[in-house]
Amino acid sequence: MMRRGADARFLLAACAALVLAACGFTEDKNAAASYADRYFAAAAQDDVTAVLPLYAPRFFITTPRATWVETLKQVRDRCGKPTFHRLETWLVTHNVGTNAGTTAKLVYEVHYERCRTTETLVISRPPDGDFGIEGHSFHMNGSAPAGSDRTTTT
Repeated sequence: MMRRGADARFLLAACAALVLAACGFTEDKNAAASYADRYFAAAAQDDVTAVLPLYAPRFFITTPRATWVETLKQVRDRCGKPTFHRLETWLVTHNVGTNAGTTAKLVYEVHYERCRTTETLVISRPPDGDFGIEGHSFHMNGSAPAGSDRTTTT
């Protein structure tokens, strides 16, 4: 009989721990989404390079800055400026060890002046640092208008 009470207390404690842990993930998602909002606000400016300070140094280790600026210019030339974005899905992970910190993978529906995309932003925050975009991909939803001669078709 005494065992049932202990089981119930354990189950209650486990549920409480899960709820508290879920709150942390939701808070981290909200913080990362706020950072992404800063990205979209900067992307709507006239200068495509306004977004560059929001990228983590690790992003530019694998993607040269000049290459990424050219990609951003091609998206701008083809699609225009972003006018709307909505978070569709998200995943937050907390890592320990070598890559310690919080990582949020945020998938957005994004409307530009002339196209619609699905964009995935991977935003990370080390335990003792600030957020930074470590991954970014664009997926065109439907056909996009042709850009100038300097754009590439993907």
